[in-house]
Amino acid sequence: AYAYSRELFGGNPVVDEGAWEFAVKVSTEADYVGTFHGYDVASSAYLLSDGMNVANAAANRRARQFDLVQRSTVYRYASTNVLAYKTTRLTFTTEGVRCRQRIEWQASVTFDHAYLGMLPIERSVGGYQITDAGFVGPACALQNVSASGHPLVISSTGDFIHIWGASSYVSARMEMVEWPTATHNAWISDSIYYNKLYFDNPSSSVTPSTVWTSEWVAAVETILQ
Repeated sequence: AYAYSRELFGGNPVVDEGAWEFAVKVSTEADYVGTFHGYDVASSAYLLSDGMNVANAAANRRARQFDLVQRSTVYRYASTNVLAYKTTRLTFTTEGVRCRQRIEWQASVTFDHAYLGMLPIERSVGGYQITDAGFVGPACALQNVSASGHPLVISSTGDFIHIWGASSYVSARMEMVEWPTATHNAWISDSIYYNKLYFDNPSSSVTPSTVWTSEWVAAVETILQ
């Protein structure tokens, strides 16, 4: 029913490879685990088109809503010890994507960082400037993020971020609807790789009886010129 092309920006994607839903760093361990970082093994997964289960295969579908529901086991870094059981629901509509997560922790640990909402939007790719400005709510102070190493503005009350490119006409937004902890931060990364949006639960601790729930909404959009 539809034909697709990737002519914009030399065919390069405007989001980088990287985690969106889940990445945590236990303070005593060497690296992150979860989704893009590994040690996150699916035990069941469903693709739903308007509520009906569909095959995991390439297809053109006309739908009001498309869902990915996945149950997985997250292991501690470089081990077979279970850190958590995780249920993730991604719902795609004209609004964008909505992510609901439930994390059932299975160990007593403290995290350096616990990200349950991220959006790895490109700063530049293939010679194109993709994003160069943005703000973190609720202060909404305009930030120049056109180059790496830009001043990092970390908000302890921030729950939404908007970012855009004046020449690319690309914009991205993400909002934390539900945080899993009372202490949290939000910022736009100054990394050399991207202008990634981060929503963090820093220095948080969990036990085997701790259950986290979280929810965010996000969208990446472009105005065709």
